[in-house]
Amino acid sequence: MKLRSQTVKTRTQIFRRRRAATFRSLLLLGSLFGGSSAAACGVDTDCVIGDRTYRVFSPPEAGRGAIMFFHGVGGTASQYADRRDVQALASEFRIHFVATQSAEDEWNIPGAPADYPVGATNEFDYAQEVAADIKKRFGVDHETLLIAGFSSGAMVVSTLACASGESVAAGYAPMSGTMWAPLPSACPGGPVSLIHYHGLADGTVPMEGRTVYNSRQGDVHAAHDLFAATSNYGPTKKRTTTTLNCEARSDSADRVLELCLFEGGHVFNADRLRDAWSAMNLQRGDRDE
Repeated sequence: MKLRSQTVKTRTQIFRRRRAATFRSLLLLGSLFGGSSAAACGVDTDCVIGDRTYRVFSPPEAGRGAIMFFHGVGGTASQYADRRDVQALASEFRIHFVATQSAEDEWNIPGAPADYPVGATNEFDYAQEVAADIKKRFGVDHETLLIAGFSSGAMVVSTLACASGESVAAGYAPMSGTMWAPLPSACPGGPVSLIHYHGLADGTVPMEGRTVYNSRQGDVHAAHDLFAATSNYGPTKKRTTTTLNCEARSDSADRVLELCLFEGGHVFNADRLRDAWSAMNLQRGDRDE
């Protein structure tokens, strides 16, 4: 009985040691594969920066150029990164499409009808963190970065452009949205390339703005005048496409400032991203150039 007891005890100890060794091996494999998936983020996998995330579509032979995009209320990063029209645009220009993700339903910017806790990450910091991360992961430089957004995402873009200017991106393209009221008295970020796109029949974000809960949308023309005051932009010229009527200006540093209007309402169209990238003459960022 004593011998059998010792045998059982020995077998139990061996089993426990093997189980512990197996568990340690699994932990090691998990950490390795976990690190690999975090580095290989994309359309279906979050790119993680702190407690925030974003998604990215990178076509084959993508260079150093990118569009950073802010969605509207109810939108998601995965929704836009997975759009075929957006992917076609990115493939055409050989650039990355970086789809950002709001922490709550609404973006955390001044004037927005959102109830964020004190100390919550604002979108200025988030945009800079994403810009730094895509430079580290994909080699994207701010000289070949366009920041765009739709609806409330466009409000982030306008606000960021006014506050930060060229320190974050080479250009900005707000679509169907501008800064929340009250507008600032001036744009401390300085001169910047910006093209604003807006539908003449937009009832969600009308040109003059409207009240939303305890907030009010800013006036598109008044916001545009703030950007015009940041540099000595030249006389207005007409620029038209099959769907856009644009009032275009430029300064001595070849920055462009445009207000492009179209027939229709509050609708996202990837062709406006294509127009902005082309009109600003941003480099394609090819690695062999």
